[in-house]
Amino acid sequence: MNGTTADVTIADVNTADVDTMEVSSMELSFGEKVRNLREDRDMNQTQLGASLHMTQRKLSYIECGKSEPSVEDIIAFCHYFKVSADYLLGIPEDYRRK
Repeated sequence: MNGTTADVTIADVNTADVDTMEVSSMELSFGEKVRNLREDRDMNQTQLGASLHMTQRKLSYIECGKSEPSVEDIIAFCHYFKVSADYLLGIPEDYRRK
């Protein structure tokens, strides 16, 4: 182990240490979250793209991080998957308005 957080495995993590780890190493990207939500519904990119009036290529670029979604795209994903923008954008609960 060379001391980076990338070398830490789940077996090595003490639950008390989880709060001190870098959030970015544990957080999925926007595209990864969209991909997981899509795959959980057994959909391919073409099917989801058609439902959202988006090309398969655009969806692919968003999922792999080559392209950023527009505000309208984010809203469409939220409505379709019934999740919050905070979740998709990775906004921690500490920063959310209460």
